[in-house]
Amino acid sequence: MNVRDSNLKSGDSESQLQCLLSSLEDQSLAVNSPDLLPAIQGSHHQIVECFGFLVDSLRGLLSTGGNEAAGEKCQCMNTIVNSLSVVLMNIKQSVQQSINNNNNDTSLMTSLSLMLSVILKIILMILKLCKDIETNHESSFESLAAGLGSLFKSTVSLLKATCEGVELVKPHPLTEDRSDSAIKNVLSSLFPVVQLSLQFDPTLLLISWKSLGKLVCHLKDAPRLLGNDCHAYYEMIQELCNAILIKGRETIDTGINNNNDDGGGQSSSELANLFSRLLKLCRFFASLIVRIVQEYDNYHHIISETVFNFLLELISLLPPSPSCSKAIPKPVLLQLEANIPVVLEPLFSCLMNCEEFLNLLTTSSELTSRYSYSWCYLICLLLKSFQKLEAPSRTYLLEPITAQESTSNDTNRILRAVFHCTSSCHVEFSLPVSLPGIVSIGQPLVEVSLYEHLCVHVCSLVALMPAEYFQQLERVLLYNLFSEDFYCSLLSADLWSFMARWSTSEVCYSHVKLLSDLVLVIPDSASSHTINNVKCLFWRLFAFLTPQQQELLLHKFTPVSSNNVHFWSTVPVSALTSSSAKNFSTLLFDYCMDTLKKDDHSSTTTIHCLRIIYNTLSSTQCRPHLLTHLPPLIDVIIKLMSFCVTKTTEKQLKSDYNGTAISDHSLSVAALLLNDMNKEQIIKVLHSTYWLIANSLSTNSPLPVAGIYSLLHSCGPLNHHDLKETLCALFNTLLSAELPWLPKQLVLESFKHFAEVTPFSDILEKCIPESVSSFVIDFIQKIPHGCNGHPELLETSNIIKVLSDQRQYLLKGKVEQTEDQESIVEAEPTNTAMEIEGNGITNVSSDNITDQDILSDFSSSWSQLQSSISDTSSLTPLMRSELTKIWNELGEYLKTKHDDK
Repeated sequence: MNVRDSNLKSGDSESQLQCLLSSLEDQSLAVNSPDLLPAIQGSHHQIVECFGFLVDSLRGLLSTGGNEAAGEKCQCMNTIVNSLSVVLMNIKQSVQQSINNNNNDTSLMTSLSLMLSVILKIILMILKLCKDIETNHESSFESLAAGLGSLFKSTVSLLKATCEGVELVKPHPLTEDRSDSAIKNVLSSLFPVVQLSLQFDPTLLLISWKSLGKLVCHLKDAPRLLGNDCHAYYEMIQELCNAILIKGRETIDTGINNNNDDGGGQSSSELANLFSRLLKLCRFFASLIVRIVQEYDNYHHIISETVFNFLLELISLLPPSPSCSKAIPKPVLLQLEANIPVVLEPLFSCLMNCEEFLNLLTTSSELTSRYSYSWCYLICLLLKSFQKLEAPSRTYLLEPITAQESTSNDTNRILRAVFHCTSSCHVEFSLPVSLPGIVSIGQPLVEVSLYEHLCVHVCSLVALMPAEYFQQLERVLLYNLFSEDFYCSLLSADLWSFMARWSTSEVCYSHVKLLSDLVLVIPDSASSHTINNVKCLFWRLFAFLTPQQQELLLHKFTPVSSNNVHFWSTVPVSALTSSSAKNFSTLLFDYCMDTLKKDDHSSTTTIHCLRIIYNTLSSTQCRPHLLTHLPPLIDVIIKLMSFCVTKTTEKQLKSDYNGTAISDHSLSVAALLLNDMNKEQIIKVLHSTYWLIANSLSTNSPLPVAGIYSLLHSCGPLNHHDLKETLCALFNTLLSAELPWLPKQLVLESFKHFAEVTPFSDILEKCIPESVSSFVIDFIQKIPHGCNGHPELLETSNIIKVLSDQRQYLLKGKVEQTEDQESIVEAEPTNTAMEIEGNGITNVSSDNITDQDILSDFSSSWSQLQSSISDTSSLTPLMRSELTKIWNELGEYLKTKHDDK
């Protein structure tokens, strides 16, 4: 089409439109005319067609004509747009007057619906025209912007008035096909406006969305409006959910891109304004979804899956979800963390009483690891809202599932979901993630870990659970207490402790009696993890007993019976609150000493006796009295270690003899007494330890790593010069040994602590074998293994200078490493990961590392540690603290490597 033809045709169209507008103006000026809406009804097709033809003609002219012709056309268009704005305002006044005069007329609904269709189609054409001109004709858009903005405001104003009129008119139930069809046309005209407007600036959308939302919610009054499949309703929810996700990702991408620009990005104020508008739009979309869901309460089952998947995807934008980008700037992350709960919690509240939604939430155990954190977050939200649930929903969650599906562990839906969720969030629980805790009156807000967040809300569920469901609860807790899953067993123990703490003393005592029976009947062949779970829980519940209840147990399990040694090895003496605790612990200690001096007892009895001795010596109220037995006790310890060496050397070990566990407990007791020994006694213990280590390495026997760690950790402050040679031999042997990864870490931590506090700085060089000196220094200096930019740190001659004592180490480490290490990391980024092998740590490419590899490394490393530590309940608080620290560092390291990949 050439310019002249375009002008001619558009001119014809303009004249037709002007005639029509004049006719409508004449009618609209007569505000009290009752024939206005029928007149609009008869001419609405012509209005839409003429306006659409003008828009198409303008597009053709802008794409083919010159700037002068385009300007002339834009001026003509502005004239028509302004005239149309005046007409729309007049129509608005006429509509309002007609509604006031005819608010009981059932035919008025049809006319108003047709009016809405006209308005929505005009809005759609305006939006498309604005988008097209803004994208392809920026210069023309400036001249058209004012007129189009005025037209858009007039249209929205008319839309708002018409929607208010629809609410005021109260017709009889819509049963006529004509009325039903008219409102369906409105809805079909609304969806294209929604889809197109999602691409626009938030400021433009916020002008019109309130009116559109009001209209959508009002359409529920039509009984057959949405049809049998409710496709239109489902489509609207889907569009809005997608819009929120798109805007959320746009916020993240904008923040990342601006953060990566070297000074060329937006200013902080511009960026904050952009984030504010995007997140405001997300909140507005969410409020519209909430309003629609509340209004269409009969169709919740249709959109439950859509909303559930949307919530999972939305929460996955936050850490520690694997899909959360590590490059999100801190300001963006803080805004997301503040706004995402505002978006999802009201929507969750609307659907939490829908059975289909609850079924999805409590049976989603097959979700991929991408959504593990999201599922855990929603489970916590459900637990938090449990008290607000309607009675049928609470019953649905607490009642047994079905007779066919019910098992010993799946007694009801919500507990099954909690423990399935717990077993799938190992990585997330291990990461340093902080969530806002529950605020106590008069206390500041405390950040908690993800596990604590879940545990607190499960405890609140237990507190709200009716008494008739406690039998099911106890079955679930007992089943998961014996679980091999670490976090499931831990959560079960925490919940059991909560029940014992806040229920009656009789209930607590009944639980303690149950666990005491379990302690005695669990076979030695059971896994150490299972045994430790029961013993640790018994230990925790024992502290809640009253003095009278403790006395009952003391009389039931007398300390002078060999059958009760196993039982009392589990109970810490510090937990005894009765007046006879001191006398009781003395009797128990004397009995164990007499037993250990004999040679006709089993290794299990030996381990239990050593554990009792350790527990009693750890008690401040009993320790001064028991130290009078120090010389014979040291002789017993040296005798036991020598016996283990002899048995291993002669290969005469019985199948039930656990020499590694005996050595572990013996060394732990020795570490507890080290500061109370004289020089000769210390030398005896260290010599025995050295020969035990050398023998274990030469015979490929398991090394008592936990006991060695405790002993070496206590050797740092010793200042006897006669110990230098033995200490050098100990560390030299251990550092050069080929150990599994986690035992190797414990040895390195022991040497690091020793190097920081020992007064013998002159022996440090001799302690480190030449073959591993670079690796040991890398570990101590916290340098990534394989970094070759510090040759001066890798020379053995500089070890004394770097590690002379703790103060110089900390000061010099910070001064020497800060600038050099940063330059190395920037110049030579590495893509390596630690591979756990039997012979130490090597560098491997992380390109092929998967989630399964990381979890496999976790499991294998922890298994290797457990094989060396037969019973973790004997560990001192210091040992537990160090083990936990190493475990957390491993988890953080593996997660970092996974994110880098």
